[in-house]
Amino acid sequence: MDATDYFGFAPDMGCYEYGIATSVNISGSIDLSIFPNPTNGILNIDFADQKIRRFVISDLQGKAVIEKTNEVKTQRLDLSGLESGVYIITFGTESGTFTNKIVKQ
Repeated sequence: MDATDYFGFAPDMGCYEYGIATSVNISGSIDLSIFPNPTNGILNIDFADQKIRRFVISDLQGKAVIEKTNEVKTQRLDLSGLESGVYIITFGTESGTFTNKIVKQ
């Protein structure tokens, strides 16, 4: 048996490599920009076609470090108070919930 025995696809070996998105555009569902990423402090978030109802920035242990509820299409965040590292940002919008990784330098 080799990798092609799995219906033409290699088996999932549990290893993944993730890049850092400087801007995200999820076609068909939302138009979202997050920049600059990585950031030294200021992070800009722009939902072109809908409002951000709620967002949470969490550390990798799942602890919320920033949480805001509002009805805006753009948001400018000052992350200078956070330690350098990787964070997860989760957005709640009219279309659902979206998650992305951000890096604070």
